[in-house]
Amino acid sequence: MSDGLKAFLLKHSFKNDKAMALRIWETVKLMIFGFFLCVDAFLYVFTLLPLRVLLALLRLLTLPCCGFSGSRLLQPAQVCDVLKGLILVLCFSMMHYVDYSMMYHMIRGQSVIKLYIIYNMLEVADRLFSSFGQDILDALYWTATEPKERKRDSIGVIPHFFMAVFYVFLHAILIMVQASTLNVAFNSHNKSLLTIMMSNNFVEIKGSVFKKFEKNNLFQMSNSGKIFSPP
Repeated sequence: MSDGLKAFLLKHSFKNDKAMALRIWETVKLMIFGFFLCVDAFLYVFTLLPLRVLLALLRLLTLPCCGFSGSRLLQPAQVCDVLKGLILVLCFSMMHYVDYSMMYHMIRGQSVIKLYIIYNMLEVADRLFSSFGQDILDALYWTATEPKERKRDSIGVIPHFFMAVFYVFLHAILIMVQASTLNVAFNSHNKSLLTIMMSNNFVEIKGSVFKKFEKNNLFQMSNSGKIFSPP
């Protein structure tokens, strides 16, 4: 092989390696951004949301003193904050009645194949719940904040609210069962379940990597993977 051909191949190999490194770095930056975005959304529920609910309640308490002007007691954003706070408190209270130890031992007593099937079913159910749950919460917020000509129209918020509470409660139980299944897989002496779960994830990654996506679809998929709306 001549020196010119070696130099040509080395040059193009360096360009390909550099392009691959840049793509990997961009992917890592996207993952880091998504991680901090998820942390921000998680901390919002326990830091900013209680403060916003407190400000909304203070507005309600100070309305008789300051005088009421306008057609709304609260702004639409404040109404959504109060609803989020109520859903969080109610679901937190309801989760106290769930026996996690019994759930863990029931899952632990199942065979490896059953646990693998249960875990896959939980993943599918989680995606379905996330899809329908966002619509339920959006319907609740829209029903609560849309302009109403009559006061009796506000009654429609009640069924939407209870439906949202029921959804968040069921989704929380689903996540707890999924976490208990992973806990059993990690703490079990038989590591075959953990191996099967990891191989299943690699199969999903392989299907996503070797599938062609348009730029718009890839952008939407990246956003849906790293952004979620807190209940």
